[in-house]
Amino acid sequence: MIQAEAQAESKSGRIAVLLSTCNGAGYLVPLLESIQDQSCPHWDLWVRDDGSTDGTVEILEEFAGRLAQKTQTGTGSRMHVIRGENIGIVRSFFHLLGQAGDAYAGYSFCDQDDVWLPEKLERAVRVLKRDVPFLYHGRQWLVDQESGEKILSPVPKNAGFANALIQNQVVGCTMVINTPLRNCVLETLRAGSDGDPCSGIIMHDWWCYLLASAIGHMHYDPEPVILFRRHEESTTPVATSSFRIIRKRLTAMRKRDWSVGHIVRQARALQRHFAHLENRTDSGLRCRLSESNRQLLHSLLNLQSATFSRRIGYLFTGEHSRIGKIDTTVFRLLVLFKRF
Repeated sequence: MIQAEAQAESKSGRIAVLLSTCNGAGYLVPLLESIQDQSCPHWDLWVRDDGSTDGTVEILEEFAGRLAQKTQTGTGSRMHVIRGENIGIVRSFFHLLGQAGDAYAGYSFCDQDDVWLPEKLERAVRVLKRDVPFLYHGRQWLVDQESGEKILSPVPKNAGFANALIQNQVVGCTMVINTPLRNCVLETLRAGSDGDPCSGIIMHDWWCYLLASAIGHMHYDPEPVILFRRHEESTTPVATSSFRIIRKRLTAMRKRDWSVGHIVRQARALQRHFAHLENRTDSGLRCRLSESNRQLLHSLLNLQSATFSRRIGYLFTGEHSRIGKIDTTVFRLLVLFKRF
């Protein structure tokens, strides 16, 4: 029923808000209220609970009941709650992306511990393209729950496929993708369905950034659109002060054992999925890599078997770049010493 109603309204720019929850009872109420207060009224909320054991589901059902009372005419926002077992954040969001259907103009990922600013969806709808794979993402206020500090997130630098292969600068909770990109994302997952379709994928938002930079278009909004509340349970290593940023980054790198192996595995998954797509004749989607992007992908994958002299050359003339010179140099040093 929700999909049918959204289909009828898709031309008006209706957005599917995709929220994956897991033991988020302590954060959910401000988020849900901020979604309800959006200046853009054309949205539906799709929630998948990833096996919560606290009061998360009860909060969701209470909010769904209140929302239903306000939208008895059938023209307002609607909410669909899926209670599931714990499958992890990546699979949970991809499941939501599939369940929502292709009737919407856009799909907005949503984290349970953030607060949206009132014009978040409206700003995305203004620039959302319909005919080509497209990704919108915005800036955030980074809010430290411990200290109360609030600063603006860094402006992305070197954005594009050469960056997306080795770093994610597109934060999922600010992201809105259109239907063509949504379909390409799901098509890549189906292309690898002979095994685990999510194998090698680090995060759902990183995968969307990879595809958008490879085959589509992106729009960065320099205005902040959310309060990005950071705390010890957050899934992303973002902080507000320089000291906290360094500490979080070092912690994240230690968890990877100072390796770039996870990045190469994701790139190999991308290669595998595109190989499946390009060999298929039944797909109407234009999920094809350009020759230049194909070379960027291959050059990254070839580093694992590269000679020491080749890796020395990559240290100084590598094609892939992270947000800053120091980050890029660290990455290339890890390649030089074969930390795969």
